[in-house]
Amino acid sequence: MMRELEHLSCEERLRELGLFSLKKRRLRGDMRKNFFPLRVTEHWNRLPREAVESPSLEILKTHMDKVLCSLL
Repeated sequence: MMRELEHLSCEERLRELGLFSLKKRRLRGDMRKNFFPLRVTEHWNRLPREAVESPSLEILKTHMDKVLCSLL
């Protein structure tokens, strides 16, 4: 582990490294690949219209990453 991150909490380390928590990564995967209704429906309904109507998977990923930064 990097010495300068030792004193930070897990959430702070992930934020410093620009990574999502396991919970957010699982949610992101569920929304695109598996689409588990029980875990995803509430979050999917919160997505902005431009994310839901994305013309490509890459654009959808970009929108979802922005939304996930503020979710959970």
